[in-house]
Amino acid sequence: MTPRQAADLTGDNRWFRHFLPYAFVRLEHPRRRHVFLPVNRDYKPLGVISRERVDYATYLDDAVVFRRDPVLMTGVWTKTHEHLWLYNDNPLSRLDYFERLERVMRVADSFKALEAERRAR
Repeated sequence: MTPRQAADLTGDNRWFRHFLPYAFVRLEHPRRRHVFLPVNRDYKPLGVISRERVDYATYLDDAVVFRRDPVLMTGVWTKTHEHLWLYNDNPLSRLDYFERLERVMRVADSFKALEAERRAR
């Protein structure tokens, strides 16, 4: 991918902007640690295209559970202050986006699937 192509990925009407993770937002949960909701460039749950505010807690089934503290992953996040960001305003941060996303997904499990397993026991 060229820097120009990387810059074009997150345009206002681009699929990438709405359906791929921009950041991961920590959610509190009484039984599980490291629960995060992937959000799009507009800080909405993936696939949500709206100007309305959303309550992240109502999207818990869309969250992921990291096996270890994801903040400690090196070479993945562009920033780890309030959220964990996979890219930023610099288009160069998107050049290796898919490689970094793959690393994230190898250590994350679906919250919904884990809870279904727990209930089945």
